[in-house]
Amino acid sequence: MLHKNKCIEVFKKIANHRDVYCLDEVESYSHGLYGLSFDIDGNIETCKLVLDGSDVYDILSKAIDDSISTYWDHLALYTEGWAAPYSDSNTPPSQHPERVRVHLVCFVHKNEKKLIESIISFEGEEKLEYNSEGQGQLAKALLLIYSKTKNENTNNKQFYI
Repeated sequence: MLHKNKCIEVFKKIANHRDVYCLDEVESYSHGLYGLSFDIDGNIETCKLVLDGSDVYDILSKAIDDSISTYWDHLALYTEGWAAPYSDSNTPPSQHPERVRVHLVCFVHKNEKKLIESIISFEGEEKLEYNSEGQGQLAKALLLIYSKTKNENTNNKQFYI
């Protein structure tokens, strides 16, 4: 578990990375999976973009099928989209008159396989909201990344390619 302050720190680092390196809207994707590592004092050592794309579930599918979970102890999924007040109409959030742009980073951890932490920001607001009760389809897909883990009793000279 990273806890609220560390999640906010990583969120800001990822948001800064996206602002600096994803300026060309034609070439930038609105979703990215970042591998995270921390030093012994809990400081961010690595925050590396490992997968990106235009479909968040394609990224997660690749992460589940890949060996990413054997390398990174923590993963952070960045996504952005639209949010709108709930209504009984079938209007999608992107077309709702009261829509607002949101940026979301969800965290999943190798050693805590049922925990999803997240930070969300709403355009026009400075407040970042923390949540540790991930639910829904996105949370279920994220939890599948660490469902396949390398057996700790295997030959230590093995490696993945």
